[in-house]
Amino acid sequence: NETLEYLVRFQNTGTYQAQNIVVRDTISDNLDMSTFQLLSSSFPCTVSIVDQRTMYFKFQNINLPDSTSNEPASHGYVKYSIKPVLGLSSGTEIKNTAFIYFDFNTPVITNTELNTIAFPIGIEEFGSANGSVIVYPNPFSDNTTFVIQSDKLNEIYSFELTDVLGKKVKSKNGISEKQFEISRNGLENGIYFYKIYTSESVVGIGKVVIK
Repeated sequence: NETLEYLVRFQNTGTYQAQNIVVRDTISDNLDMSTFQLLSSSFPCTVSIVDQRTMYFKFQNINLPDSTSNEPASHGYVKYSIKPVLGLSSGTEIKNTAFIYFDFNTPVITNTELNTIAFPIGIEEFGSANGSVIVYPNPFSDNTTFVIQSDKLNEIYSFELTDVLGKKVKSKNGISEKQFEISRNGLENGIYFYKIYTSESVVGIGKVVIK
């Protein structure tokens, strides 16, 4: 149920201003049209849907300058969000390509964006020569438990959790037990990465999913 965001950029690389620009985007059957939201656009635009899945973003009378006469002002974009259809199987591919029309010219075709549905396994175990870590449940909604498997005694562990951008969102030091629990405490749904380590070495690293 993760929301996908699409950003379609365009630029007038011709030799004269473009009065009307249309972005045509045919939405994959694997995306839920009822969840579509227009997030922003560089200029006012109207949105229409043809044949249930073909979307037209129309920029009318914007007189977009050409890049030769005014390069900074020759750019534009439209940004929207949409969610996948519920119940898609692992490995399902979601592709998206847009067609951009400048007045009466043939369309400029964008790259094809690809997203693939994947599900994490229920229990993940990552380790090193100094031990390993089991996490359960994973994914989790409220709380999850970390179990450190190591023969070493009297170790003191530290724990860090970071988001996909590498920002530390949770930490815990002075852990003397080999089993401990963390709670989400307001963290958003998504993928996070943990590291458990001592003053001398890393014991385990891995991924957890909050849903």
